[in-house]
Amino acid sequence: LGKINMTELKYKLIFIIILFACLKVIGQNDSIIVYDVNYQISSPIAPVWFDSTITFDNTAHSNGLMNQIPLNLSAPTSNVYDGTNFTRIELAATNYSLIDYPISTAIRIFYYNQDTLLDQGCSGIIISENLVLTAAHCIRNYTDESWQADSIVVASGYDDGAFHPVLQSSDVSKYYLFKSYYAGLSPSKDFALLELSNPIGQQSGWVGLAFSSDTSYYANKVFHKISYPYDASMTDTSIHVNGDTLYYNYGEIDVLSNTSIGLNSSEAKLIPGQSGSSLFYTDNIDYYSMAIAVFSSQYRHFGITNEIFYQFKNVMDNYSTSYLENINIKEDFNVYPNPFSNLVTVEFSNINNQPYTISIYNSIGASVGQEITSLDKVQIGLGDFTTGLFIIRLTNSDGLVISKKVIKE
Repeated sequence: LGKINMTELKYKLIFIIILFACLKVIGQNDSIIVYDVNYQISSPIAPVWFDSTITFDNTAHSNGLMNQIPLNLSAPTSNVYDGTNFTRIELAATNYSLIDYPISTAIRIFYYNQDTLLDQGCSGIIISENLVLTAAHCIRNYTDESWQADSIVVASGYDDGAFHPVLQSSDVSKYYLFKSYYAGLSPSKDFALLELSNPIGQQSGWVGLAFSSDTSYYANKVFHKISYPYDASMTDTSIHVNGDTLYYNYGEIDVLSNTSIGLNSSEAKLIPGQSGSSLFYTDNIDYYSMAIAVFSSQYRHFGITNEIFYQFKNVMDNYSTSYLENINIKEDFNVYPNPFSNLVTVEFSNINNQPYTISIYNSIGASVGQEITSLDKVQIGLGDFTTGLFIIRLTNSDGLVISKKVIKE
């Protein structure tokens, strides 16, 4: 009898081990739901296998057409939340131009219902030429499993209630989020990708994604945040924010767990509108988002795990598509010489002699010239301009937007 019991116990133990292994696999293989906004259709993307022994990985970043500027890599000591080395929010435009990379990767999210603009919004960050990372609750209500809006528009460089003259906006064509969040089963998967009709990251640039399964990685590192807070009543009534202006803050984090990172301070609270904004890390060489804002208390951000990273990387590599990739004009658009002294030639494919607008902006985003043409080759005199960086943008009536940067000697 004792031998039979031991045998039964052995099989029970084996069953339990297999069960836990299966649960672990299921946990690592949460599928992605892609929602097509135009057709209002949801469909699954099968999960991909990943090597769980890898402790760190990241995707590439790009500064697009923007000037890459260094950020402060030393922990701040002034204007910080009580008991922390993390600054309070400040106007981003105080110390940076909005076309400075990586400031240019910040995204303001706008909601529309039946073409009516709603007053609330969220933040995000560009992670590829046509993908924005944000929080899943910014697009879908977790409790009643409904969408936040009929449609969404995102903008780079939105500030002081105005769209930027150089940086671009786009409507959102698809949402990507985890099935467990989509179905109201796992609030910890509060992550989403927004696919854009217009790949604005080609101009604004983007940060990469990254994860570290070793929590010690986050210690003594400076992280940065760019966001659009719209209600400070729950934190500091002396701050008047309404979501129309970009804010920046940075510093070290001191709350570390397997799922979230934040600040150990009763004063440090995320403000509505900051939801979906990233904590991103840089050594002024690489740039990547490692967590997104989700809870107000303790400035709580959900960290990007290995599962989230590899499933989103699969979307980036195999599912999201740039609408400009198959347009020949993208390859045929040339601006030369570069650098130039007096005259710059803009040349592009225009077989049907469509009207195009050629716009010229200086390094701070101010418009310095514009010309409308139906030709495919135009010479523009810029000899009177000061030396420096200029952005030449080509647009047409179909909404095609292509930009290139040139240098005047």
